[in-house]
Amino acid sequence: MNLCFISNGNSPHTRKWIVPLISEINRIHLISYARVDQQLPQVETVDLTTISNLKVVKFLLWGIWSRRYIRGIKPDIVHAHQIQGAGWLGSMSDHHPFILSAWGSDL
Repeated sequence: MNLCFISNGNSPHTRKWIVPLISEINRIHLISYARVDQQLPQVETVDLTTISNLKVVKFLLWGIWSRRYIRGIKPDIVHAHQIQGAGWLGSMSDHHPFILSAWGSDL
């Protein structure tokens, strides 16, 4: 299985979701919309802040970049973790199946 996870790469919630899957899934890709301080082992991590950090259009640029990246890796599932930020990037990818999980602050 090939999983693409879109989330804040520094969040303990992200790590809580991904770490148990490392031994179970062949390939895990993490697209982070926040600067990643420490990468997870065996997870192919993309830090979108290295692509562009322009305040006004960064999510548009990140969305276009993420869509191309996701089409290239052909994941079985795209999972965005947090409605604002990751959810928008995931929906811009137009990939299906697409899973969106909310954090408590989203609700």
